[in-house]
Amino acid sequence: MPSPTDYRVSSYLYSEILTYCQKIASGEPHSPVPSLEVLPPVDELLPASTKGFRGNLNSLLFVLGFQLKQLWHRPETLSFEKTVPIEERRSGIVCRQLDAEFTQQLILRCRQEKTTVQGALNAAMMFAAAKKIRAGQKTRVHCYTAIDLRKRLKPLVRKENLGVVVSSLASFYTLGTNTSFWELARDVRQQLEIGLKGNDIFSQVLMMRNSVEFAIARSHKSSATVSITNVGRVNIPRVYGQFELSQISFIPAVAAFGGVFSAAVTTFETQMFLNFPFSEPALSQETMETLVDSFMSFLVDASKGR
Repeated sequence: MPSPTDYRVSSYLYSEILTYCQKIASGEPHSPVPSLEVLPPVDELLPASTKGFRGNLNSLLFVLGFQLKQLWHRPETLSFEKTVPIEERRSGIVCRQLDAEFTQQLILRCRQEKTTVQGALNAAMMFAAAKKIRAGQKTRVHCYTAIDLRKRLKPLVRKENLGVVVSSLASFYTLGTNTSFWELARDVRQQLEIGLKGNDIFSQVLMMRNSVEFAIARSHKSSATVSITNVGRVNIPRVYGQFELSQISFIPAVAAFGGVFSAAVTTFETQMFLNFPFSEPALSQETMETLVDSFMSFLVDASKGR
């Protein structure tokens, strides 16, 4: 799962390409692109707590801790509508966008509720998934949130360096008939803040290959209930001479991992753009449209205080 910053960094590349297009179209001279040093392997940039005996111990504790959480919470996931081999799966997509007025309303409401937009998006996705799994009843869910590692590595990985610098945090929640949307959003924020202070985000990197291999070996089962990558605000120009950028968003390929309600979110200028990738035929286009409509309904109702 690529991290939020990796997609934001790629947007800077698009901005540079458009800048060069502007110069070429206007006949302006342009300087050669400078070469960058190749990044070392990510595990070499990780803190000392991930290396040697201490690192092996932390990785072992990470795996045991995650397995214990799985056994304790027993999260539920979306069922496969149809199971086919990985090579026969394909990525589908549902797209939505929030207009400027509602985007600002959502941001302000999150501040009032002492949480983050990330918390609200996670909460809306979990409510939508829980409604699909078992409407009106207690549902245990498992949420993956993509994490930016660039500023947490030494030396820092600059935006000029393209590459997948990735981790994620897994969190578990129980949704009942009386669960408050904003209480859940605040819980998401709290769990993420706690997770960012720990060592799991680094252990997750070291275990990534094993995690992917394990997920592929169990490709007939969902790896999580929901998964979200939120880039946040992309701060690049809109106008490049005669070219104007109307929107920018991203979409990860998820064909191999079926049964997960996923979202990829970008905010550009005053609007939020949301792409929901899914693995077909594990989930159908109709099912995803229903899930996304439900997500939007929960988000709108919460933002408007309904």
